[in-house]
Amino acid sequence: MRSVDLGVAAGLVAMALVCALGNLWVAAARSTIPLSLGFEVDGKVCLHEKHPGIDDTCLLRLKDRAELQVDKALFDALRPGDGLSKARFDRTLGTSHGPVALAWSPDFVGLSIVMPIAVALAALVAWRAARATRRARGSADERRAG
Repeated sequence: MRSVDLGVAAGLVAMALVCALGNLWVAAARSTIPLSLGFEVDGKVCLHEKHPGIDDTCLLRLKDRAELQVDKALFDALRPGDGLSKARFDRTLGTSHGPVALAWSPDFVGLSIVMPIAVALAALVAWRAARATRRARGSADERRAG
């Protein structure tokens, strides 16, 4: 029975880890630093959400009809018609009107602090739950034996 309890706990921690890594990747990709790019901007739109200017969703529309979500600072630096190019993890984006320096998004910086804490808390809760289950089963077994 212990292996099932530990397996469930490990599954919960693995799920927390996958969610944390997914959140980090999405936030990092908005800076475009981890991406390889080679396209032309066809248009751009900034969708205002609950707190305009704070949590806006900034999208670049690309010539191939795809959309790419980017940080507000990068969104503001680009214009329709700009050709963009960069290799993965380069900190400079080449554009038709000159290079643009890239920085990690504030969301990514914040999440890189919060996500490890969240995964550690998930691991702690899962471990304590598995431990409590083992103790409860042990006490029940003792009562039945006595």
